[in-house]
Amino acid sequence: MINIEEILIVNLTGAMLMLILPRLRMKNVGYYKQEGDRIYTAMSWITFAGLLVEMLTFFIDGNTAPGMRLLSKLCNGYLFLATSAVGVLWVLYVDVNIYHSPKRIRQKLPSVLIPFAILSLLVVCDLFDAGILFVITPDNIYTRGRFVYLSYTLVFVFYGCSILTSVNAIRKTGHAFFPAYYFVIPCAVGTIIQGLHYGITMGWFCVAIALMIAQMQSQNFRAYVDELSGLFNRRYFKYFVYRKAHSGKCTSLSGVMMDINDFKRINDNFGHMMGDDAICSMSKILTTITTEANTVFRLSGDEFVIISENLSEEETQHLVDALYREINAFNAAGEKPYRLSASVGFLVFSTKDFQSEAFFHQLDMKMYEAKAAYYSQSGRDRRGARS
Repeated sequence: MINIEEILIVNLTGAMLMLILPRLRMKNVGYYKQEGDRIYTAMSWITFAGLLVEMLTFFIDGNTAPGMRLLSKLCNGYLFLATSAVGVLWVLYVDVNIYHSPKRIRQKLPSVLIPFAILSLLVVCDLFDAGILFVITPDNIYTRGRFVYLSYTLVFVFYGCSILTSVNAIRKTGHAFFPAYYFVIPCAVGTIIQGLHYGITMGWFCVAIALMIAQMQSQNFRAYVDELSGLFNRRYFKYFVYRKAHSGKCTSLSGVMMDINDFKRINDNFGHMMGDDAICSMSKILTTITTEANTVFRLSGDEFVIISENLSEEETQHLVDALYREINAFNAAGEKPYRLSASVGFLVFSTKDFQSEAFFHQLDMKMYEAKAAYYSQSGRDRRGARS
């Protein structure tokens, strides 16, 4: 038996949580973190609408007034699409929080959008009374379609993909910066309860709770992320390098260290806000060239490093070449008043009898050799004065 009072209390509570959540959420900076914020905001608004639309479906169910049957179809169609849309966005959100790579997101999009597009087609068919996922009878009563569990299955596939991404991150780094199960478990519980017992509105409310838990976890992991660039910071760099070197699976670590040439001139000529913009632009370039096999950090100021495992010197050189190509493409676009240039040093370091200090020192020296060569060629010192 459907309890309208219970539906009102649960869904309105969830809707209030979704309205409060943006005010409590501390906005991120940095390219990939901004992307993560957009995805999170989209999930929040979809969930807010889902809570309200679900309430409406119970109120109009059985109402035979003109237009009610069409409204019921549209509302239930939205709920099926919104449930899967949250699954799609969650997969992307986990990935962008762990790997910080727009390239990975672009590669992953087809694998999540194609099944979502198929589900959307089924929903459209049901608007014309196909009865695949749901049926609205002539007297405006909602019943589940004969293949309704296709929708549930797809959502659980999305949740499983996010957990797999998190598990792979643990294998890769030894630490998952965004454990997906904090979100998946409440959502899965709510979906199962509502799937087994129609009339109990737990699905969207559990998504709202899961989004709050995800936010708290995200805030906890901020200690390991640089605020300006959105890249991992020096604290995590030390942990990451030590963990990788002693994992037993890594025979060598490749390091690519760079800093921005004439960074002081950018600050002096265009102001410190534009200097911060240059840091963010370089961060975006670095995330563009990195993949699952690379991890990028901002160590301090205008200094960055990419760490990879088990790469040859030739493969590491290819990574450096890709960095220079992206910097040249950025400058050719001419979208900023400044131009970027970088001094880059790299090395491949055996993990046998590995010493973190020696690795970092040698990598630092390689970068400063490149920096010295740049300033020798340009005839300026690091402050931009002619020598």
